[in-house]
Amino acid sequence: MPTAEKKDSQGICFIGEIDIEKFLKKYIPEKPGKVVTTSGKIVGNHDGLYYYTIGQRHGIGIGGGTPYYVVKKDIKTNTLVVAEGSDDHALFAKELTATDIYWIANKLPDFPLQCEARIRYRQPLEKCQVKLNKKDSKKLSVIFDKPQKAVASGQSIVFYDGDEVLGGGVIE
Repeated sequence: MPTAEKKDSQGICFIGEIDIEKFLKKYIPEKPGKVVTTSGKIVGNHDGLYYYTIGQRHGIGIGGGTPYYVVKKDIKTNTLVVAEGSDDHALFAKELTATDIYWIANKLPDFPLQCEARIRYRQPLEKCQVKLNKKDSKKLSVIFDKPQKAVASGQSIVFYDGDEVLGGGVIE
């Protein structure tokens, strides 16, 4: 395929190479707030929570020394919460809930399902157990063997049995 050796993009694939923050600022007004570490220390200010993604490291606007990673966007307090360093426990989650589930075979598998999954493009497959959510049968509870870095709401999770895609959903 012609794109096989193409560099990964962090942009919006159907728009082309653009500065995402500039693009969003054209349509979403700034709403400044505090940037706070998971331990509660104020380390800076942000222009608006909408301009950041979970797991983001670059472009947060606070520099020097320790790298910061976005772990939470608190809409109620307009606070951007960041982890200090890539090993901060707040950056990892062992469980997630998925919605909008689609199974390739168009039928539910037997639960609990032992399989592998990935939550981001090109991530290695990770072992997990998938169960129907006890509170809502249209959702799945996914428990990974190992904690996953930067689990982000709105991103996809895809389930595999070896090289075979079983299905997927959207992380809640």
